[in-house]
Amino acid sequence: MSETSTTNFSLTQSGSPIVISNTTADSASVTIVYTLDGSGSFTLSVESLSNANGATLLDSVSTTTSTSRTVQLNGASMDGFRITGTWSGPGSVACVLSSSGLGKPFDSTLLSAVQTYSA
Repeated sequence: MSETSTTNFSLTQSGSPIVISNTTADSASVTIVYTLDGSGSFTLSVESLSNANGATLLDSVSTTTSTSRTVQLNGASMDGFRITGTWSGPGSVACVLSSSGLGKPFDSTLLSAVQTYSA
């Protein structure tokens, strides 16, 4: 079964990263839609974060227009994503990050106890 997790956020200060938790296991891909508010060139990057492997650059783009980027992850296991944008002058970037992959494994120990009563 496949699962998709979508998070909306904004980059409002140039050079300040945002970290988003990855809620899908064995990620197949990540898509990020950047909507630019401002003029000039924006440089945007997304990195995968893993306790085991640290940070790995997945994608980087320099653009003057809004764009959508998809990165194939081929089942990579990661804890989260770090998104950073840099630009000069006033501006911000509205972002939508969607990751897809297998859902978290079923764990019956997380279920509540069920009690039944019959008379």
